[in-house]
Amino acid sequence: MPTKAGSSTYEVSPAARGRRHIPWPLVVAACGVLAYANSFSGSFIFDDHPRILADPAVRRLGECMLRSTRPLVRLTFHLNYRLSGFRAADFHAVNLMFHLFGGLLLYGALRRSALLVRRGMPAKDAAALAGLSAALWVAHPVQTESVTYIVQRAEVMAGFFYLLTMYAFVFSVSDRTGNIRWQVLTVLSCALGMFCKPVMVTAPAAVLLYDRTWAAGSVAKAWRARKGFYLALASTWLIPAVLLSLPNESSLSAGGGVGEITPSIYFGSQPGVIMHYLRLVVWPHPLCLDYAWPVTSGARRVLAGAAVPALLLGLSIWGTGRRSPIGFAGAWFFLLLAPTSSFIPIADLAAEHRLYLALAGPVTAAVLAVYGITEITRGRPRAAVRAAAVCASALLLSLTTFMTRSRNEAYSSPERMWRDIIKARPGNCRARAALIDRLLAEQRYAEAEAAAADLIGLIVQEEKSAREDSARPRAGTAGNYYAVACNQLGTALLGLSRDTEALHCFDEALRADSGSIEARHNKALALMKLGRPHEAEQSLRDVLRRDGSSAKSLAFLGVMLTRESRYGEARECFERALRIAPDLVHAKSALARLLATCPSRDVRDGDLALKLALELCRSVDYRSATALETLAAAYAETGDFEKAEKTARQALQAADGKNAAGIERQIESYRLRKPLRE
Repeated sequence: MPTKAGSSTYEVSPAARGRRHIPWPLVVAACGVLAYANSFSGSFIFDDHPRILADPAVRRLGECMLRSTRPLVRLTFHLNYRLSGFRAADFHAVNLMFHLFGGLLLYGALRRSALLVRRGMPAKDAAALAGLSAALWVAHPVQTESVTYIVQRAEVMAGFFYLLTMYAFVFSVSDRTGNIRWQVLTVLSCALGMFCKPVMVTAPAAVLLYDRTWAAGSVAKAWRARKGFYLALASTWLIPAVLLSLPNESSLSAGGGVGEITPSIYFGSQPGVIMHYLRLVVWPHPLCLDYAWPVTSGARRVLAGAAVPALLLGLSIWGTGRRSPIGFAGAWFFLLLAPTSSFIPIADLAAEHRLYLALAGPVTAAVLAVYGITEITRGRPRAAVRAAAVCASALLLSLTTFMTRSRNEAYSSPERMWRDIIKARPGNCRARAALIDRLLAEQRYAEAEAAAADLIGLIVQEEKSAREDSARPRAGTAGNYYAVACNQLGTALLGLSRDTEALHCFDEALRADSGSIEARHNKALALMKLGRPHEAEQSLRDVLRRDGSSAKSLAFLGVMLTRESRYGEARECFERALRIAPDLVHAKSALARLLATCPSRDVRDGDLALKLALELCRSVDYRSATALETLAAAYAETGDFEKAEKTARQALQAADGKNAAGIERQIESYRLRKPLRE
C-alpha cells in the first residue's frame, strides 16, 4: 500500500512479506514454453521462402538491413543464418524468446499499472491480475501465426519493443527517482521498434493516452509536464517515414498488389474482420494462415457490419474518458488495430498476426471483469468465488496451452498447412495452387492432376457466380488463378506422359494469360517431348524475349542446342543462366558436362568443368550419381584418369543399378586413359 495519498512509492506490510505468493513471472514463462515446445519441429512455409530462404540479403551482413522496412528483424535472420544456417528450430527459438520476454514485460507493466490506478489494491491482487492476463496472452492460440510462423518475427519483435516502451513509461510515471532514465529507455525502445515493423507507429499515441488517463489527467497537462519527452518520442515517426519512402519489401505486399481494393472498400470490409478477431479472442477455432477474406459490398451490408464495432469503440472511448481500466483495454485494442484495420489498403484484408499485441486489450478486460465480480462478494462466499476463479483460471490456461500446441502441428510441413487452410477456407485458390505446386515438386502427379482439375472447376463456378451477381466486387476473384491452374494441370499431365493433353492445357493457360512465362516454358517442354524441337525452341525464345532473366529457360534452351550439336550457342546459354542464378543445379551440371565431354575442342574446358563439377558434388554431398559421373568426366578431361576411374566407381555405387552398363563403359574408357566424348 502507498505510504500516503499520491505517493509514487509502494510498501508491503510485514504480514504480507511472510505470505507465499504465486511466482507469476515463472507461470507466464512456463505457459509460453509448454505452449510452444512442439513448435521447434515446424518448417519454413509460405512467405518464409521468399523472405528468408531465397533472400540473398539475409546471407550478407552488409545487405541484410538495406531495402527493408524491418531492418532489425532481417538482422536477426542474418544472425540466425550465421550461427546455424537455415535450421528451422533455431529460428523458432528466437521467435519464442522475444514472445516470452514480451509476456514478462506485459506482466510488469500491468502489475505496476494496477498499483498506480488503484492505490489501495493489495500487491497480491495486482500480481494475480497481471500474471493471469500475461499468461493468457502468451499461451493464446491466436498468437501462433506470430510466433510459430517464422517470418512473422517482425510482429513479435515489434510487440516486444512496444511493450518495453509501455513498461518503461509506466515506471517513469510511478518512480520519480528514475524518471529521466525511464523516459530515455521509452524513447530508445520506441525507436528500435520502428525498425521492426511500421505498425509501431501507434506507440507514441498509446503512451500519451496512458499518460492522459492514469498519470497527468489530461493531454494538456501531459504535454506541459513532459514536452521534451513527447517531442523526442514523436521524432521516432521519422524512422518508418524514411524506410517506407525507400524501395522495400512492403511495396510487394502491404499496400501493394491490392487490385481494385480501394481505401473505401477496405475500410468497409474491416468491421467484419474486427468482429472475426473478437470471436477468435473468445474461441480461437478454426484458425487460418491465409483467409483470402472477401470484400464487403453494398452500403447496407457495410453499415450493418459496422454497428457492433462502432458501439464497442464508442464504449471504449467513453470508458477511457471516465478512467475505466476496462475502457482503456478496449481503446488499446482499437488503437493497435488502427494501422491495419482502417482505410489503408493491404493485400490481405484479414490476418491473425495483426491481432498479436491488440489481444492484450480484450484478455486484460476479461480478467478485470472477473476480478470485479469477485470484489463485489462479501464474507465467506467471497473466498469461495475466489477459489472458483483460481480453478477456472487454471483450467483456461490449460485449455489455451493445449489448443496452441495443437495448432503448432499445422506448421510442421507446407503441405499440412495448405491442407489446413483449404479445410478452413475451401474457396481459397491461393492455398489450393500452393498445394498443387507442392505435389508437383514431389512428383505426385496423379494427386496434382486431381487437385488442379478441382481448382479449375472451382474457378469456373466462381466466375459464373460473379457474372450473375453484377453488384459483386471482382477484385481478387478466383479468375486470377485460372491460367495458373491450367499450367499446373498441364505440368501434372506432362509428368504422367500425357503430353498432347498437357500441350492443350498450356495453350489454354496462354490464352488466359499470354504473358505467363511459366506456361510458355512448359509448352516448350511438351513440344520437345512430342518431337517438335523447332517449335519448342521458338517457344523458349519467346520466353527470353519477354523475360531475358529466365535462367530456367536459358538452361533448357542450352540442353536443346546441345542435342542439335550447336555447342557454342549451348555453352553461352548455360553461362548466361548461371550468371543470373549461380546456384541453378541443372544448368551447372549441363555446362560442366558439356565442357568435359564436348566433341568440339573450341568449347571444351577441362579446368572449368572440374571447378563446376566439384561445386556441384559438394552441393549434393557427393551422393548424386549424375554429379559424380560429370566429375569423373572432368577429371578425365584434365588428364587425371586415376581419379576419373575412382569417381566413376563411386557414381556406379550411387546409381544403385541405374545406367550401370553406361557407367561401366566409362570406367573402361578411363582405364584405357581415354576421355569421355558425347
